[in-house]
Amino acid sequence: MRFSALLAMALCLGLGARAEAKTLLILDSEGGDYVGQGALRQFADTDGSFTAQRNFDEGVSLSFDGSEYWTLDFSAAGDVLLAPGLYAGATRFPFQAPVDHGLDVSGDGRGCNELDGAFQVHEVVYGAASSIDQFAADFVQYCDNSPRKLTGAIRFNASDSIPDVVDDDADGAAEIGDNCPGLANADQRDSDLDRAGDACDELDATFVAFQSDEGDYIGQGLRYHFNAANALLLPDRNFDGGTSFRIEGPGGEYWSLDFTAAGGGQADPGVYEGATRWPFNGPLEPGLSVSGAGRGCNTLTGRFEVFEAVYAPGGDAPDLTKPPVDGLVGQLLERHGDKVQAALDRVDAIRQTARKYL
Repeated sequence: MRFSALLAMALCLGLGARAEAKTLLILDSEGGDYVGQGALRQFADTDGSFTAQRNFDEGVSLSFDGSEYWTLDFSAAGDVLLAPGLYAGATRFPFQAPVDHGLDVSGDGRGCNELDGAFQVHEVVYGAASSIDQFAADFVQYCDNSPRKLTGAIRFNASDSIPDVVDDDADGAAEIGDNCPGLANADQRDSDLDRAGDACDELDATFVAFQSDEGDYIGQGLRYHFNAANALLLPDRNFDGGTSFRIEGPGGEYWSLDFTAAGGGQADPGVYEGATRWPFNGPLEPGLSVSGAGRGCNTLTGRFEVFEAVYAPGGDAPDLTKPPVDGLVGQLLERHGDKVQAALDRVDAIRQTARKYL
């Protein structure tokens, strides 16, 4: 079975407690990045003065004035107020198209003519008039079509509970710019300059990745990336004839994903709007469910897009009494032959667990 899909879900929201405030700027530039000149910079409020105000696109403009002078701008597409979440596909502020988010990090006399990037807002509190009371974001910026990136973090009166840099896989690379999220690769090596790290290039024929906004109950505001290097991935047909993925992630953390077309049956390439919780979706609604780490939704709404789907002849599900040689074990035999026996032992264990979900 081959299956690839992009999904979005609207789930439960939660609120965190406010704590002590902090202000800082971190800039981590790869060699070859023009703006950062390949240097690591860290500035606190004891190193100079920070300012923050609303910009004319209803976003946030910040500056640092110390031994160097830096400016940062963030804005949402459509000139709406920023809110916590991921803003992918950003281009240079203030010249971004109406459908694009705006981003610009410039300083020490250097800036981009054009750029692309992304930013994650962790916290934003708009004050009276044009003032900004609190702001916290991580960002990645590629200048003038360069494959070399500038990543960083800005905290302005931010809650102390927010880390200085969010790094979910603890490899020293900020998560927003990590070229192989979910798999520790401290060197961030990218030999083919495709912005995907070498550590992920050979493993990502089969993977599951998702981004959770802050306040989302299921994902807890984190990014996840599972592939053959850090998880067991078991694709199957669910009892509605759709597609299921069962995942044993790092530390024995289990996840499951299900996709079905309206009325049951396989999800062929296309966009599936108005999905509700599988297997309780109505006959006219696509079915969708993503749960894991002991968390799931009672009800949900969402959408998913299938890019590719190849099913076994006759639609039969794989035989879970045998290793799926054309799937995970096939990958291990090809790429990690010296570890195959250990992998087979783990497959036997996960096979028993997987039956509980099928």
